[in-house]
Amino acid sequence: MKLPTTLPAWQELQTLAGNPTPHLRELLADPHRAQRMSATAAGITLDTSRQRLTPAIQHALLELAEQSDVAAQRDAMFRGDTINTTEDRPVLHVALRGDPLHAGPWGNAVQGDVHRELARVCEFAQALTAGAVLGFSGEAITDVVNIGIGGSDLGPRMAIDWPPPPCPASACTASPTRTPGLCGACCAGSMPDAPSSWSPARLSPPRKR
Repeated sequence: MKLPTTLPAWQELQTLAGNPTPHLRELLADPHRAQRMSATAAGITLDTSRQRLTPAIQHALLELAEQSDVAAQRDAMFRGDTINTTEDRPVLHVALRGDPLHAGPWGNAVQGDVHRELARVCEFAQALTAGAVLGFSGEAITDVVNIGIGGSDLGPRMAIDWPPPPCPASACTASPTRTPGLCGACCAGSMPDAPSSWSPARLSPPRKR
């Protein structure tokens, strides 16, 4: 895959970034802007008309995607090709979100494994919200802290913040990393009976020697 910073479209975007951008009021004066700056797919509409995005910038961004072979990489992912070169395997994001009754090129075995694990996650979540999952003290677990190691915490955070609360009896928080300050803020108010040694500093990764 080509490095984006080496491509002509990137240079064009750098040039455009150095130019003054019109005020949003001027951009919205175009009666066809909303139509031109919107796209709909799979029931989701992306509307960038109220951003300070000019047609020239939009064109350069699309050119960058084309010059970076984004479409080819997308198609390779959908085919189940080995595009995770670090681990030498397919990424299988599509299998995770796919139809359990229609397996993709990765086969029925992978699709079956994925949906069995999703069913286990759902079963655990239901047991947790019902107060049936006990902790080390023998009491029901009431606090869940998601730590986004290796991935964004935005998905869990959205699920937590989405009304109505998924479970009034459970406190759920999300931390994007193991950073002591963030973890400490997320855990504040949780585990009231925990020993005093459970400080934010103890949540930091060990130092390399």
